[in-house]
Amino acid sequence: MYSPQFQWPALERCFSISSFGSYNGRLPALPEGLRHLRLPRSFNGHVELPRGLRHLILGQAYKQELPHLPQAVVVCLHTYEVRSDCLRVRWWRCKPLIHKRLLDLRPPCCTARHLSSHELPRLHTSLTGDLEQLPPPSRGPLKWYNCGPTVYDAAHLGHARTYVSLDVLRRLLTDHFGYRILYAMGVTDVDDKIIARAREGGATGADWGPYASLARRWEASFMEDMDTLGVQRPDAVLRVTEHMDAIHDYVERLLHLGAAYKVEGPQGGVYFSVTSLGAGYGKLGNSGTVEVDASAPAVPASSAAPTESAKRDPADFALWKAAKEGEPSWDSPFGRGRPGWHIECSAMTHALFGSDLDVHTGGIDLKFPHHTNEIAQCDAHASRGLCCAPPPSPPHTGTAAEPPNTRGIIGAPNPDARSGGQQGGEWCRHWLHTGHVHIEGLKMSKSLKNFITVKEYIEAHGGGAVQASQDFRIFCLMHRYTAPVTFSYTKIAEAGAVRARFQRFFSMAAHVGANAAALRRWGAEEADLHAKLADCTQQVHGALGCDADTPAALRLLQELSAAACKYADVRGASAVPEPVLSCARYVERVLSAMGLALGGQGGGGDAERLEGVMNCVIEFRSELRNRALAEAPAGNALRGGVLSLCDDVRNRGLPRAGVVLEDTKDGGARWFKADPKTDAAVEAVKPAASREPTTAAAPLVPVTELFKQGDYADLYCAWDDDGMPTHDKAGEPLSKNARKKLLKAAQKHAKRLQAGPELPSQ
Repeated sequence: MYSPQFQWPALERCFSISSFGSYNGRLPALPEGLRHLRLPRSFNGHVELPRGLRHLILGQAYKQELPHLPQAVVVCLHTYEVRSDCLRVRWWRCKPLIHKRLLDLRPPCCTARHLSSHELPRLHTSLTGDLEQLPPPSRGPLKWYNCGPTVYDAAHLGHARTYVSLDVLRRLLTDHFGYRILYAMGVTDVDDKIIARAREGGATGADWGPYASLARRWEASFMEDMDTLGVQRPDAVLRVTEHMDAIHDYVERLLHLGAAYKVEGPQGGVYFSVTSLGAGYGKLGNSGTVEVDASAPAVPASSAAPTESAKRDPADFALWKAAKEGEPSWDSPFGRGRPGWHIECSAMTHALFGSDLDVHTGGIDLKFPHHTNEIAQCDAHASRGLCCAPPPSPPHTGTAAEPPNTRGIIGAPNPDARSGGQQGGEWCRHWLHTGHVHIEGLKMSKSLKNFITVKEYIEAHGGGAVQASQDFRIFCLMHRYTAPVTFSYTKIAEAGAVRARFQRFFSMAAHVGANAAALRRWGAEEADLHAKLADCTQQVHGALGCDADTPAALRLLQELSAAACKYADVRGASAVPEPVLSCARYVERVLSAMGLALGGQGGGGDAERLEGVMNCVIEFRSELRNRALAEAPAGNALRGGVLSLCDDVRNRGLPRAGVVLEDTKDGGARWFKADPKTDAAVEAVKPAASREPTTAAAPLVPVTELFKQGDYADLYCAWDDDGMPTHDKAGEPLSKNARKKLLKAAQKHAKRLQAGPELPSQ
């Protein structure tokens, strides 16, 4: 029925696409006869398929070692969507043709193939849709630019997610992979929104002073919020108003090369000509574009309608805006005015870094048009890809007609930089974009007025700034930085439960290390724990090297922590401290590399005093409890009262003070710090004897992952944004009754997470 090899046009003619549902599951195999796939040469995505499969990339034909599947199923790669975290491929059954599914072929889980220690980390770049390897650390510092805030209002959690996620990536590259980084952040301190907000506050006229005051105030507020969230400050802050001369020089060169032109009149200024790059415009894709001829450059949808301006093409954009009455403006060779949005970042990065850049980051909403136009400006500035340009205007005075400075102010360009200045290649190879934050189904944004500011979040959290920032960072770590996320305080509570588990693990390790009675030989259990540590080390390194897969790394660290806790519980006082402490040191080191300092019980004299007090409490309570058990007969009222008081101290008094006390098998006890419990939370905790038995792995699973592993593994193929299954493994929608039962299980699991973490029962 099928040819062993087939050409792409034949597959395109065979099937048509109408509607499709959603299907998240394992790759459906091809029939026996289909062992080869040939992709079109226009295919610019990349995917490493799950086990047993090889790459499908750039139109190359690769042999696919596919498992068997019923003859009715065919995979068609004609229509696809390259996303940051997966390649989406439409497939369907031949009979009937209208029964279709959307299959996620996720990129490789590097934990499965183990990134070797000498391999360099790879990051997903929006430029190619591929995982690109970073240059070696020995080459020199990475030149990294991040599009920063437009400072006219308070930072919200949509901003926070971007900056925390990029801070995690920055820390991993420096602390885990050994890179040196020169990290610069742009700040837009002159903009229509800033002018409008200043006027709301009473600013009038063209004097820059009131507008500058507002911008500086909100910039300071932004930096304060980032400090609260534990985000490292940039090495360089590039403000637009401090780079007017660099912007003038940049625009002058574009004018000289014919890539820009002047427009007179009220809507005048200097505009970039997208036709000067021909088909080279729009390297980051046609996101947000209107349908045009296939050979035409990308056109912004918002600019597709005819305008009254004298722009040569609707897609052209402003490099320099002519001054408007009553608005701040600056002198320039092209008349008074102020910069356009896109020219700012291109000129500022060129002033600092020169003609090449290693990493450029920002939110996904900046991909088009901002980053697309940045690339266009930089390509034209370096005479890269210019074609069909209008006749060049007469050269201006100054240096604009001369070759551009390729060095910047930090020194020579990287010797092996692939961006290559004027000689070809790309200005920046690695374009990283963080996903949106959604709330109640909509993107969190100021325009929709559905945002939560960082300060509002810290206050609503209730656990103090440190715990709130740690929980938000863990919330970010629980998702790929490229993926869209939905914010809720329930998910923050899940992140808090993860934090508490790690803190409890570190406390347990310290207890084991401090209370080791004597030196002991290693046995099979110690060797097994050490083997788990070695395996975890390798898998975490692989995950972090594969586009910073922090969800996988976090899960692996929790599994190692649970294994060490289980070992300590089983062995009790006879536990050998070294393997437990080795696990704790490793987990603490990796968490620290991601910006989480959870290893200590506290700091300074307060921690030492608390430890002394707690040791006295534990000693007194243990002695009282042991004497009551040993000397008072069973059923004695005094014995029951003493034991009840001891339990009340453990179950109610200490949790209210933020201390968790656990009785051990050897008659002793151990303690660790935790979040203080409210009276309602304390009363909701059942006595230990009445608790239902649970598995050791269950507390490690957030609600969003509950139905994707463990007892639920392989039962479902599709889930909604909250992790609730929607289709069974056969692709059939779940019944209303089945969904109701799963919802109850999820609610029960969420209550267990919020009640606090548990180690394996003793």
